Amino acid sequence: MSFTVLRANDAFWRPSNQMGVLNTDLAKQVRSDLFGARLWRLMPNQASTRHRHVTQHELYVVLVGTGRIRVEQELLTLDPLSAVLVEESSNVVDCRMRSFRRRPSRLSFRCRCL
Repeated sequence: MSFTVLRANDAFWRPSNQMGVLNTDLAKQVRSDLFGARLWRLMPNQASTRHRHVTQHELYVVLVGTGRIRVEQELLTLDPLSAVLVEESSNVVDCRMRSFRRRPSRLSFRCRCL
């Protein structure tokens, strides 16, 4: 059995191209080609980019803070350690995560593509 460790201090973080949200591509940094895994840090009132799931499932896990995610017409509020799976669909599925609290804490969530 083999394994790869990515220590927190070694992770490469960068702002996303469209919304400027800090994120790190965990799967790429541990050289996984079997799945995708990304960690995002949203500041209060910041949002991820609206996007669609046409060919893959995505699992969102809120690590810190409270977030809201819109999947199609459904608006969900997620507390820390809550998760939601957004399945692939041939229909239009819009998905967007937003930091919910206005106090100076941030929302961190993990996104894994299956």
